[in-house]
Order: sequence, then C-alpha cells, then structure tokens
Amino acid sequence: MENEREKVPVSERKKAVRKKKRLRLLLRAAILLAVIFIITFITMSLLGSVRFSNVTEAFTTFAASFKKGGGYPVDIGYGDIKAVDMLGKKPVIVQSSSICVLNSAAGKTFETEHGYLDPALRVNNGRILLFDRASDKLMVLTANSKLYDYKAEKNIITAAISPSGYVAYVTQSDNTSCVLNVLNTKKTVVFAWSCADEYISDVSFASDNRLAVSVIGVKEAKPYSKVIVLDMNKESSLATFDFPDSSVFDLEYTRGRQLAVVGDKVFSVISRDLSGKTDSAFAPYKLSNIAKYKRSFALAVSELDKGKHIIKLFGGSGKLIFEQSFDEGVDDIALYGSNVAVLHGSTVKVFNRRGNVISEIDVGKNVYRIKLAGSRLYAFSVNEIRKYAT
Repeated sequence: MENEREKVPVSERKKAVRKKKRLRLLLRAAILLAVIFIITFITMSLLGSVRFSNVTEAFTTFAASFKKGGGYPVDIGYGDIKAVDMLGKKPVIVQSSSICVLNSAAGKTFETEHGYLDPALRVNNGRILLFDRASDKLMVLTANSKLYDYKAEKNIITAAISPSGYVAYVTQSDNTSCVLNVLNTKKTVVFAWSCADEYISDVSFASDNRLAVSVIGVKEAKPYSKVIVLDMNKESSLATFDFPDSSVFDLEYTRGRQLAVVGDKVFSVISRDLSGKTDSAFAPYKLSNIAKYKRSFALAVSELDKGKHIIKLFGGSGKLIFEQSFDEGVDDIALYGSNVAVLHGSTVKVFNRRGNVISEIDVGKNVYRIKLAGSRLYAFSVNEIRKYAT
C-alpha cells in the first residue's frame, strides 16, 4: 500500500487535497446559509411579516434562475407574442394560447395554457396577473406556479395586482357605467366601488388601504379624466383630481402613497397627503411611449406635425432628470434603474441618467419591443426573442 501511495504523482495528491478543501468550504457555506435562513424565518414569522409560502417561493425562484435552456435567440411563432413584461430580470411572454417565464439562459421556469382571446398582463412584486379583456377570466401566477384561476361576473375591462397579491378588476355593470371589485389572496371580494358616469381606465394600489382609479369621460365632444383616491375601509372617496382635455390611462404609486399619473398630454404627481398635484404638460407634444421601473418613468412624446420626438426621464417625485431630442421616430423605450433604452429603426441607444449614450446596439429589422434587465437588453421581433449585452 505504501508503494502504491508513493507512485501517485505529487500534483495529483495536491489536486485531491484542494478538491476536499473546496467541498468542505461549500458544505460549511451551505450549513451557514441554512442557519441564517432558519433564524431569519423564525424572527420574521414572530414579527408576522413573512409566510412560509413566500419564503419557499423565493428559494424556488432563485433555484429556477439556473434552469438550463436553449439560449437566445428564442424562436416564436410568427406574430404570436400578445404581451410581454419583466418579472425582475426574467421575461414574461404571453402567446396566443400560453404564458411562460424565461430565465437568462432561455430556460422556462414556468409555462401554462390560458386560452384567452385578448390577454393582458400585469406584474407586481413577483406576482403575475393575466386577464382576458374579451371574457370574464383571470389568473394569478408566480415565476414557478399558478396560484389560482378566477371568473368575474362580466367581461373584464381592466385589472391590477397589488404588491401583497390583492387583485382589482373592473367590469361593466347593469346599473352604472362600471364596477370595481377587489379580491384578497383567498379570492374573496373585500371591496367594491361603482362608477356612475365615466369608465375606469386604470387602477393602482398604495402601500396601505388606499386605492386609486383613473376614469375617462366625454363632455361636449371632448375627453376628460379624473383620478379618484379611495380607501377600502371607507365608503366615500378621499380625494378627486381633475385632468380636463386629457385621457389618463396609467397610474402608479411610487413611494407608498405618492401617486404618479400619466396621460396623453400630461405627467403628474399627486402628493402623499392629497393636498395637490404637480403637472408637467407635453403640449404641443403627445405621449407615444411609456416605460416604468420602480420610482422612475421614461416617456416618449411626439410632435405629430413636425415629426420631432423627445425622451423624458422623470423621478418618482415628478422631477425631470433629463430629456433627449430625436429627429427620427421612436419605436419603443425601456427603463431599468436610471438607464433608458430607445429603439428607432434597427438601432437601440442606451442612455444613463445624465442623458449620455453608454451603449449603441444594432438589433436588426422587425424589432418592435425592447426590455432592459440590468446589463441585458431583450429585443422582441415578430418571430424571435434576442438578448444583447449593454
């Protein structure tokens, strides 16, 4: 035995020793992470701020991010993408009959059939809401599973999902123009509100019991909008803000109870205490594209007569961070952190928060949608999804 051991080359023995050391280090790290996880879970559970299902989902999502895939580009049936969004850094793809979540290697972390005729997509805090604007159906999912299906009373006009998983959906009504219902995570209706004269165009949840809705009506052949702030514990509204001669279609709570409002002619921020709003009007320009990321908004506005285009980046407080002019058309914009990507023709330019170009990418023809995810750019064409480094 001694002679056999001596015959083993020194380099091989060193490799074996190093391998054992690495295994011991990995084992210790795994044990340490497990101990930290257990302590954190017990502590947070005692504080009432975490559920086991949420923690399990977080770990499952982390593991799924390493799932092997065929890599990019990903082939898609011609014109088959109906909607797309980002779940963190993962693309969520809605096709004619299915929805799937992809990781950075194009591995499908989850896929399910939907059968919706006119699917619409909402993403918030790790949850996905898919609803059918041509029927009364909706479903709630995560990156790894379907949580539930739900059937409303009538066809759904619009819907939203809160960070905690509450779902608001708007349907037509026999007695009023439309009605808003809010479901809790047990699929129980916990709040309802009817809109008598206008139609609800968007809904957003605050960090507490507040809920904001934008409504659109027509008076003397001109559109007008209102933003109404509700409290799910009260019967009457907390405040109403008027936006005459404008169509408001996007609401977003950006800092707990601070509300950002986007219309075709205006960007506005309503204060947390509901004492007033700060407007940034676009005239003579009109909104053509919008991108959101946490507290920031990137807007593309166009002067239709002269063909001039301007990109504006706003912070959550409504402050203009930078703006950039373009003579050529803007086909789409994307936002991640404070970086803004602009698609025009076959080129994507990425700007930092100072308005400087930090990357320019040739994405080829037929790209109609782009998304930023950290240092990655996803480009969606009529038949494939491609990924680029920025």
